Amino acid sequence: MQKSTQKTIIVLKTEDSQYFEEAHLILREDASDRHDMVAEACRIISRAEATRIYASSVKRIHRPLPRMTWFFMGVATTLAVGSISALLVHLLF
Repeated sequence: MQKSTQKTIIVLKTEDSQYFEEAHLILREDASDRHDMVAEACRIISRAEATRIYASSVKRIHRPLPRMTWFFMGVATTLAVGSISALLVHLLF
């Protein structure tokens, strides 16, 4: 079952920012005063900047090893295990 609600969304588009293209603000049902909305938006942004909430959500991109690297690591491991096994068999028998 799908529940549908109607929300009021304010989309702020900017052309003078080098970081942001637009911001989406979803208003609560009891929001009415525009001056209070602007003040609250400024408070949220300054709090996020002070506590660096935005920095924790940034994911680091790790470049995976190429397939050939994994192949050569597997070959080297197999040769090492085989050599140690052959050495132990030669020494023990």
